[in-house]
Amino acid sequence: YWIVSFFLLFTTIFYVMITLDILPIAERWRNFFLTLKFYAMASGGLFACLIFFNKSYFDKFSLGGRVAKFLVLSILLWHYFFGFPFSQNLFFKILLPYLYAFLILQVSFTSHSFIRWENRFTGYLGVISYGIYMYHMLVDYLMRMVYSQISFLHKMPTYLLVIGYYILILALTCFVASVSYKYFEQFFLKLKNKLA
Repeated sequence: YWIVSFFLLFTTIFYVMITLDILPIAERWRNFFLTLKFYAMASGGLFACLIFFNKSYFDKFSLGGRVAKFLVLSILLWHYFFGFPFSQNLFFKILLPYLYAFLILQVSFTSHSFIRWENRFTGYLGVISYGIYMYHMLVDYLMRMVYSQISFLHKMPTYLLVIGYYILILALTCFVASVSYKYFEQFFLKLKNKLA
């Protein structure tokens, strides 16, 4: 818990210093470090520690109520689709990972969630989630190559291209992850069970 907290504090301070151009480093390194938002991953780790050590606390906490869930979801959706005047503000950028982590906990660990994810489809997505994580960028790169080579796509409206692009990426990523899970990952899962 303390290690995660220290890492979170260190990475947050580092990101703030890079953003405010306090550290005397070259521009290319500054731009590179700005893409490494370790503080966002560390915030998720902090929430994970809190749940691991006291799972019932969040469910009993007043902010686990439906009003708080709706408010956090509304803020995230508005930011994603429309944007706030302060969306590019440094403080809001640092706050965002906590809002995402808070929403994940709200729909995962509270008994009075207003969003229900438990069904066969989402359950299966959870099973192949490692493959989705591992292969989504590979599918994205391949799709970019294919899109750039198909001439008639360039004549289509931009919004149709974007919608089609993301639908195809989602579908192909799930397909590749399913194949990987069935014909590759299950072998090692069975091997792990035998060795255990």
